[in-house]
Amino acid sequence: MIKNSLSNEAPKALLLKDSYTLDAFALPAPLPSSSPSTPTFNESGDNNWGGMDIDEQLSDSWWERVKYYAQLAIERVENGVDAVKELLSTLTSDERWGVILEFEKVEPQKFGQMIADVHDWVQWMG
Repeated sequence: MIKNSLSNEAPKALLLKDSYTLDAFALPAPLPSSSPSTPTFNESGDNNWGGMDIDEQLSDSWWERVKYYAQLAIERVENGVDAVKELLSTLTSDERWGVILEFEKVEPQKFGQMIADVHDWVQWMG
């Protein structure tokens, strides 16, 4: 045990509470000086700022492109699941998931049949 040079007692910071913690670290952490704030209201009167700053035109064009790819995927189902898989492999992960969402929305029965035929379809998405 380390001795304090001014007394015969061990320094309090070095007294072990148990084999893993020091007494000095057993105190609870201080509370933050302020809690999180509520976002300010925007021009429309609500506080929904819409998340990330995005360019609406880019967002719309991305979604239009995904809808186009979804239509291609729907048409390729007739040629077999491998044709759909080939198309999806050329897309980004976000585009692949967008295609799947649009496919399910536009052609739920055909989508359900594809999913029933291929149990590991989620693996393609990665």
